[in-house]
Order: sequence, then structure tokens, then C-alpha cells
Amino acid sequence: MANKYYMAVLDRIPKSPGRKSAPVLAEEMGNSERKNRMIINKLRAEGEIICADDRGYFIPATEAELTAHYRKLRGCALSMLKTLKAERRKLIAAGVDMKKLEGRKNG
Repeated sequence: MANKYYMAVLDRIPKSPGRKSAPVLAEEMGNSERKNRMIINKLRAEGEIICADDRGYFIPATEAELTAHYRKLRGCALSMLKTLKAERRKLIAAGVDMKKLEGRKNG
């Protein structure tokens, strides 16, 4: 469960159609945009659905907003996995010990 400070950040993010820009949120919370991104990512990892667009952060109010958010997030994840797979192949071809690189134990 998120701590009170994280919940305070969540409470400042408006439901759509409202938006809260990263600089405004940082100013209101008294910390950096980077710190807020970290907090928002942790909240998302706990299941909070927080969307973002070019106008700022928001809580989705419609199925269309949820769908767009989900597809954007899924696309980013798949793109990262595709890149990771290609780089992993290159590393294996170069003889890199992937178990060691990935922090896995032998066995």
C-alpha cells in the first residue's frame, strides 16, 4: 500500500477532463518532476490507473481513455521487450555470460 505522501500526489491528479501538468504537480508537492514520476510509477505498479498526455496527468473517466492508456502502455512494454530480445541475442553472440549479467545463479 502506498504511503500518505504518495496518496497526496494521487489526490492532486484530477479526473478527466482535467489535467495536472508535471511542473504544476511538482510545485504543489514541493519536489521535482523526476520525484513525482517515480511516485506515479510506483502508484501505477500498485494498480492505480494514472494516464498522461501532452497536457498532463489525469485519472481516466471513459472507456476510450482507459483503452488508449492501456494500448499506449502495452505498446511501450512490447517495444522494450523487442529491443531487449535483440540486444540479448547480440550479447550471447559476443559470448557474454547472460546468467551473470542477469544476476541468475548457475544451476
